[in-house]
Amino acid sequence: MMKIQWPVFFVCLFFYNIEGKGQELTDVQKKQLDAIATQDVPPGAPGIATGIVANGMIVYKKYAGFADLTDSTLISEQSRFNIASNGKQFTAFAILVLEAEKKLKLGDGVKKYLPGLFPSIKANITLKQLLTHTSGIRDVYDLCSLQGITWWKQSYNNADALALISRQQQLNFAPGSQYLYSNSNYILLSMVVEKVTGKSFVDYTNGLFKKLNMPHTSFENDYSRIRGPIARAYFNFDSWTTFKWKWNVYGDGNIFSTLADQLQWEILLQQKKTSTLWKAVLEKSQELPGKTIFKDYGYGLEFGNYKGLKYAFHEGATGAWKATVIRFPEKNISIVTLTNTGKSIPAMQTRQMADVMLQLSNDEKYFITRPERPGTFVKEEDVTGTYLTGNGFIFQFKRSDSFLYLQRSGRNDIKLEREAANIFHQVNDTDFKQEFKKNTKGEMEVTAYYVSHAPYTLTRAKTNWSGFDYRRICGIYINEETNAACSISYSANKNYEIIKNGKDTARGTLISPEKLLIDNYILKFDNSTSLAASFLLDAERIKNVKFLKVNQSPGLPDTTKVSVNDFEPFRGNWTGSLTYLDYSSGEPYTMPANITVNLLKEQGTIVLIKSYPDEPNANVVDTLNISADGKKINDVPVQSVKYFKNGDTEIITLREGTDGNDHKPASIQVSYTAGNNHFTIRKEVKFKGQTQWLQRHEYKFTSEK
Repeated sequence: MMKIQWPVFFVCLFFYNIEGKGQELTDVQKKQLDAIATQDVPPGAPGIATGIVANGMIVYKKYAGFADLTDSTLISEQSRFNIASNGKQFTAFAILVLEAEKKLKLGDGVKKYLPGLFPSIKANITLKQLLTHTSGIRDVYDLCSLQGITWWKQSYNNADALALISRQQQLNFAPGSQYLYSNSNYILLSMVVEKVTGKSFVDYTNGLFKKLNMPHTSFENDYSRIRGPIARAYFNFDSWTTFKWKWNVYGDGNIFSTLADQLQWEILLQQKKTSTLWKAVLEKSQELPGKTIFKDYGYGLEFGNYKGLKYAFHEGATGAWKATVIRFPEKNISIVTLTNTGKSIPAMQTRQMADVMLQLSNDEKYFITRPERPGTFVKEEDVTGTYLTGNGFIFQFKRSDSFLYLQRSGRNDIKLEREAANIFHQVNDTDFKQEFKKNTKGEMEVTAYYVSHAPYTLTRAKTNWSGFDYRRICGIYINEETNAACSISYSANKNYEIIKNGKDTARGTLISPEKLLIDNYILKFDNSTSLAASFLLDAERIKNVKFLKVNQSPGLPDTTKVSVNDFEPFRGNWTGSLTYLDYSSGEPYTMPANITVNLLKEQGTIVLIKSYPDEPNANVVDTLNISADGKKINDVPVQSVKYFKNGDTEIITLREGTDGNDHKPASIQVSYTAGNNHFTIRKEVKFKGQTQWLQRHEYKFTSEK
């Protein structure tokens, strides 16, 4: 085995792991810290490991709860937690070590080391931009979600992640022009380390951790070989539930560590009693990169201000594993919290501990927590609708059962009540307040106040719906980079039925003629043409992902299957005519006809209410019943389901039977087609021995406006 040659500054490293008098805690402080640490650890539950380093010494540690509920193992100094994105600081540290060894430069383009990356993207992306999340590269986890993939149920590795990242033909933005957090950046950085060192990233960083005296810390690239003892992660949905960890992607996270190792790292950062070169690397790792206009993110660390104090911090979260580190360099105090319970919020708890350590006042001293005074009275019905911030954060307000509700993606609806003329608050948490007033453009704005954060404002833009065709965006769309598919069907009142990737259903709301909101996605359409041909999708960490409308959508499930959702374009009231062939005379006959289409989704039934103004005795209610497997309508096999560029949907059934006055054997085909303001039902027959199809009847409708 080749002997590892460590640089001089590693040889000169002194190890410090001292627990002593960095800062004497009072009995009151200790009790307060214990109460904060255990506030979300009830008896018999998973829990927490947390500690504080002050002036290079450990001054507080607390372990509480179970590491494994199956064998009642308690959390201890040996318990290893997945610290998730808190591992980014160590990926960045590895890059900085290689820079100090002059094996790479932060200004190098990433394609120097990964030449096959982004073959269709010409922009230069530097290692520094990867480190600071200014590269514009889309987040791999958001891309997985777009595909309908639950990433943590997979066993993907870095090669899988690279394949998905490399298929992107566009970036979120031009490199260096904006900041947007993306895990893809640090996955790529780990691969750069491998390219430069000739070692696996796990082996190389394990060598670093050994020299740092952090023997129980390691990135993991094989879930089946993770060393124990592991503090297993638990959610609570009425009972504690764990899950099998199968993920093999690393660099952005997937790093297991103990509290003891994490406190050792904090000691090293605070003491800095090392050689000049080693000290320089440690110090640089805790600073913002030079010559940058973005002051919020450095080398795997965020920077900000907490109650008037400058601090560095990072949060990590992978399922029920969560981790928080905060550092106050001017006070020489660091606090680390690791949890394995979905009930705890370490980001909040760790800052509560900082309040105790630094004797900081309550949040109200530092934030405006309520409106200054009531303003002009607003009616509840005048404030409903969708409000957005500039970066796409969304509030939706609706009235139901005489109450106003706030809706946010992924959260339960919040019931509100009036506090003053234009001020509302949450019924069961009156500190959460919403102030409504119009801005200088006449747009309604809402400002949200709370005791733990500064107020923020969202705007409901004015929109002009005059002459807008709500069906113009209907159709099937595909993103070539991910093969993600989206089917859009109009429902009513600016609402749409969505089928994602042929299986997952959702509801969409048109918040402007150009924007459709679906859960945490915003779809942006170009209204310069009568029918939409594409849209750009925005989510939290992926922007401007282009979807094109297609003829027949490749990659969707079996197109001889149908669901009640495929009949969404048919829903509503229609007026038109029926033309049928009179077999006795051989002549076509046309008469006025109307139809109302209703969908009974739970029963898988489409109700067709047909009326004939000139022959009311012929009025009838028909039903189309879809089989459980989606392959038959009224026991007739589905021949095809097609989606066209113009937004049309066509469903065809075909059966063998008899037709005509003399009941001749025939193939009988019925097609249902709906699209932009039109709907047809056509019956055609082909008698045995014939080659031509004969149109038996045709309903032609247009929608009622």
